[in-house]
Amino acid sequence: MQRILTIILVLLVTAPAVAIESDGGIDPALKAESKRRVDHIRDLYNYDKNDSLIIQAHEDLKFHSQHGLWENYYDTWLHLVNTYVFSGKVNTGLQEVKQMHKDAAERNDKYGLALANYAMGNAYINMGYTDEALQCYRKGLGHIHSLEKVPHVVNDVYSYYCDALNEQKNYGEMKKVTAQWRKFLEQQTSDGNKLNRVSYDVWWAYYYIACAQCDLGLGLLDDAEKDLDETDKRSEGSGEFIPMSVLYYRAQLYLQRKDYQKAIDFNDRRYQKSKGYDDKSSMVLIYKQRAEILDGLGRYQEAVQMYRNLHELKDSIYKRDARTQINELSALFHVNELEMEQRLTRSRNMMNTAVVIAIALALLVGYWYWMNRRLKRKNAELAEMSRQLTEKNEELTIALDHAGESDRMKTNFIKNVSHEIRTPLNILSGFSQMLAMPDADLPVEVRQEASLKIQENTNRITTLINQLLALSETNSRTHIERSDSLSVSMLCANAITMSGVADKPDYHFDFVMESVDDLVIQTSAHYATSALAHLLGNALKFTPSGGTVRLHCTLEDGFVKMTVEDTGCGVPADKAEDIFREFVQLDEFKDGVGIGLPLSRNVARRLGGDVVLDTSYTGGARFILTLPV
Repeated sequence: MQRILTIILVLLVTAPAVAIESDGGIDPALKAESKRRVDHIRDLYNYDKNDSLIIQAHEDLKFHSQHGLWENYYDTWLHLVNTYVFSGKVNTGLQEVKQMHKDAAERNDKYGLALANYAMGNAYINMGYTDEALQCYRKGLGHIHSLEKVPHVVNDVYSYYCDALNEQKNYGEMKKVTAQWRKFLEQQTSDGNKLNRVSYDVWWAYYYIACAQCDLGLGLLDDAEKDLDETDKRSEGSGEFIPMSVLYYRAQLYLQRKDYQKAIDFNDRRYQKSKGYDDKSSMVLIYKQRAEILDGLGRYQEAVQMYRNLHELKDSIYKRDARTQINELSALFHVNELEMEQRLTRSRNMMNTAVVIAIALALLVGYWYWMNRRLKRKNAELAEMSRQLTEKNEELTIALDHAGESDRMKTNFIKNVSHEIRTPLNILSGFSQMLAMPDADLPVEVRQEASLKIQENTNRITTLINQLLALSETNSRTHIERSDSLSVSMLCANAITMSGVADKPDYHFDFVMESVDDLVIQTSAHYATSALAHLLGNALKFTPSGGTVRLHCTLEDGFVKMTVEDTGCGVPADKAEDIFREFVQLDEFKDGVGIGLPLSRNVARRLGGDVVLDTSYTGGARFILTLPV
């Protein structure tokens, strides 16, 4: 929230926004009243008066609409959406911004479309949908630059756009975006815009922060240091956010240079400045950075403690966000709070799943309603639309189809996870109650069988949780240390044992090694074994009884090539990449949640190799795992 306040204050200093609609015929008294209302909304927004802003914004929207003051109309709507989004009510904000986008599209108002796409990007980035957010920011910039005179809100969009690209580590596109941003900032003086020195310097400071993020990501450390020096020069009068950002990125700079003492000095200064703010998200970055620095200094016990503090902080943030989401969903769907608390008390272990299901349902209902309204539009209206608007609607349809597919994947994932957990839980509950009956005189064989079933289903739940944790861990890492010397024969033997493929009497298992029997590779024993075991287990799952699973190991061009082949149902060639997306299952009736193949590929790529599907093989499925020697 600190950054948002800084940016909005800069906007207030830069004088009124660019007028998009004509002023002709509008009573000056009405324009003055409209401006007063917008200034009041900005004051409420800057000082977090959220409840008052929500009430006042709806009244002001009617006023601006009645008098045709569309610029102030969409400015007010933007503040309303951002209030919902940045106060944790992201689902409500997303519903609101869809209505805003629909309204602007019907009016063909480019300024309204620009703000709607910008606000929608903010909603998606807060939900963790970085790809969707980037698409919205791109569209928002396209609308803004198509205006006769570019408004200063473009600086907001560039800033958030660069943050999203930095999070995605897409530094190539980030270089291009910062170049566009610089061109706009240079035009602010060359075109004679009335922009005071403080506002001008603040936006240059945000620009140089984005450049520093990009250069640090690309490893251009000297360039990053120059960017931070420029930021310092421009930060006077900017508030606390920019200096605190500079401290963080200087610590990151020295961390990458392995000058750990300077890094921890800057980290200390950044940490001290954060004590006066309730910004736990920023503290997560500071804690993580500090733990890495302590590890580099060899202060391992302190590093371990910092990682523990980081875990506790993330857990605190998660609980806070979960409570906010539950409260929002209760308001949206009129769920009785007492009933919700009773459900939480009865089944706290299922809380995460319930929250995800409710959010997915809310998004599904919103998208269904929006699509239904689109289908009811008259054909005559579609014929009268301009070519440009038709093209934009087609682009929006593609984005919505993508979102709908994401919702379907999430729904299937939730359903599968619920099944995978609920079934063994029911078995555990039944057998536990049977064993706990005081008057039950059960034979020893029955008790042993019950104990075996309890152990099997406990292992089933544990395996699922371990897979989810492993997927989350690999997604959060850019590479895996190859610190183990492991023979290929031992790697294959461990994977075969882990998958159990050789222990199935109803299947044929062939294992062939060519010229790699004594070969030793440098890798991570745990992760490499896990990747191969997942492929073997996947082959076993999709091969019918009596079928064959083969493992063939060879050496090609400095890589160990491990081919896992089966005689099962196979994979269509057009789905060769879809199966590596997280939570995708081509056969929804099979056990699992669709994370084995994505996990194997993620691990292989972070070890310097890859996992691909050989589409030329038609006798079943053939997956090829490669690892560097």
